[in-house]
Amino acid sequence: MPYILKRPLPFEMDSVPGSESDDSDVSMTLVEVYDVASEIGKEFELLIQKYGPDAIAGLMTKVIGVLEQLEKHSSKSDRDSSLINELRSTLVNMENDKHEKAADRQKFEKELEILEDTWRQECRELSDVISRLQEENRRLCVSLKERENTKTTPTNTAEDELESVIAKYNRLRELVDKQRDQIRSKEKDLAMKTVELETIKGRNDRLGETVKEIRKRQKQAAAQIRSLLDDRAELQAQIQDQSRVITALKKQLTLAAKEVEDMQQPQSMFVPDLRNKVVYDLDDPGRPRFTVAELKDLLQERNDLKVKVQELEDELEKYRPKPQEAIASANTEEDAGNGEDLPVQGPMPYEPEDAPWRRKEESGIRKLFRKLFVDRNTQTGEEDESPKGNPLAAIFSRPSRRLTTSTSSSFLSSLKCAD
Repeated sequence: MPYILKRPLPFEMDSVPGSESDDSDVSMTLVEVYDVASEIGKEFELLIQKYGPDAIAGLMTKVIGVLEQLEKHSSKSDRDSSLINELRSTLVNMENDKHEKAADRQKFEKELEILEDTWRQECRELSDVISRLQEENRRLCVSLKERENTKTTPTNTAEDELESVIAKYNRLRELVDKQRDQIRSKEKDLAMKTVELETIKGRNDRLGETVKEIRKRQKQAAAQIRSLLDDRAELQAQIQDQSRVITALKKQLTLAAKEVEDMQQPQSMFVPDLRNKVVYDLDDPGRPRFTVAELKDLLQERNDLKVKVQELEDELEKYRPKPQEAIASANTEEDAGNGEDLPVQGPMPYEPEDAPWRRKEESGIRKLFRKLFVDRNTQTGEEDESPKGNPLAAIFSRPSRRLTTSTSSSFLSSLKCAD
């Protein structure tokens, strides 16, 4: 009878026909990936309780590889989405700057056109006035010549004409002065506009710097969120382990109570009341020696010691020389001791896969499954952590590898057979 999942996973809900998410792009975040991994871990626990760890050892490696690839792709998609949002924001800012500059340029061109039109109109008026004055001057010259010829005395009419000409000249001079003042005011307005444009550019630069700082803070917050997600996965695994320990202790208590009730015999009146009490033999080597609180303290101390040992191993790994440097130093020491290079006979030994310098940082999926299946055995009292005794420990003792096309195809075929 094939095993059926009790509830659909997040990525299965998107693939249901008729749902609203058929037309939208399916993308998973790291939180959803870790939730899916925890659900799969629970299903694996049920399978292990039902069929044993040997039945799913091969399937678990493939599932862990797929989940690691999904974790990498989700983190990459998060980075790509943040980069796309940054590029979009910069594009919007550039478009806004472009529109503002285009509007300022159009306004400036319109003002220049208005100034040119006014200047041309004033030039035309001045040219007309100058032409009229020239005609009046010629007419006056002609009249003066005629009067000189006739030797007549000037009359009041000539004086009136001169006064009118002088008044027109004064009016023209005032008009020219006004136009000069207007041109100067327009030049001042243009200078003020240029200063305003420069200040706006400075504000835009400062806003860009603040946006960059905000993006940096956002990236730091995303990194903190990822670390908190890892801590959350570890805490969930610890809580599940503690719940398993408590359930195991409760089962032991119930079994002991049942045994005590079965052992009670109502023959004599002086039999002590042993209800809700635990009875064990002092000579039994497997009798319980610790309370639940003491056992929890011991497990906590063991976890702390494991963390300290891991930190010491990391520090030792930092100070340990690389393999190439170690080989070079060994060769130099041999050359200094022997004085000659001895020929190498036979093939060079291969480096083991679990060498400390070839270890890579484990992914969050692998840490979660290690907490769920390997560390659980140690906390519940099972001491056999060797690959032979525990096939799940053998899975996590090997380094993580990328899924090839053959493994992915075999995994898909096994899923089809299970369906």
